[in-house]
Amino acid sequence: MPTREEINRLVTIAREYYVNKKTQAEIAEEFNLSRPTISKLLQEAEDENIVQISIIDPLYRDSELAVRLQDALQLHNVIVVHGSRKNQGISQKNIAINTAWYFCKVIDDTVQKIGIGWGRTMYQVSLAMETAVRDDLQFIPLLGGVGQINPSFQVHQITQRVADTCGGTWLQLHVPGIIENKEIRKNLLNSRDVQNVISNWENLDLALVGIGEAPPFKRNIIFESYVDDEEKTQLLEKKAVGDICMRFFDINGKIIDYLKQEIISIPLHVLKNTPRVIAAAGGPRKARSIIGASRGGFITDLIIDEDTGNEILQVLNK
Repeated sequence: MPTREEINRLVTIAREYYVNKKTQAEIAEEFNLSRPTISKLLQEAEDENIVQISIIDPLYRDSELAVRLQDALQLHNVIVVHGSRKNQGISQKNIAINTAWYFCKVIDDTVQKIGIGWGRTMYQVSLAMETAVRDDLQFIPLLGGVGQINPSFQVHQITQRVADTCGGTWLQLHVPGIIENKEIRKNLLNSRDVQNVISNWENLDLALVGIGEAPPFKRNIIFESYVDDEEKTQLLEKKAVGDICMRFFDINGKIIDYLKQEIISIPLHVLKNTPRVIAAAGGPRKARSIIGASRGGFITDLIIDEDTGNEILQVLNK
């Protein structure tokens, strides 16, 4: 058993190597030790469980859990990937990689018009896209822009990035996603440019979306500042569990009116008519959101991480 002093030295050297990314040669010089000694100490840190190395395969899939979820949620297909409770960024990245691959795979000759949603996961999916599919595809944003949020999460940037990689063209919806004045919303919806985009929502062959949370928010959602306290209270009273493109629903898939604000985004009853809707979502806190989206028939395919999948089954078995 190492002494307290020896443990401190192992921790210090391990931190320099694994956290600060210094080479063994640099550490040897800093501590006036030989390089073989540093290598030996790093191995000892592993043997003493001071350093624990885990390998997360982004392409790993839990097929058994996926089949159980597919049956429980009555979906066309479910993909379950490795995740990390300690680092949600890892889970999100693995979901994004597998979603990008699956999305391109399902684009067959019958697919031409594709709707694109928004959010942090969707942004990661757009970055993971790397396969050119066809040059005759048309990509359509499923909502307008949202205020001062990070440009990377805006639906237009995501749609353009996906279109540039997969091939084809994309339409632009140059209107706000959230409008507090009904008259302004009505006038915007009547404009020719806007109609050119949203008329395509009724004729989509495929859609790719994220699934959001509902109040009480565990962490800030992208558009939380646009939902006032009165609306949050009403969403709680109506038992909202999640949203797709800022359209809320409860755990049974019942659509919840979005209160005061007027939204320019694809209505859920329209999305429901899309032959194939692929949803990418991660994090156990979204279990109820995913259940609601599935029961409402708003999604047909799902890519999630293991922790989220297991949480869904626990919620369903209560």
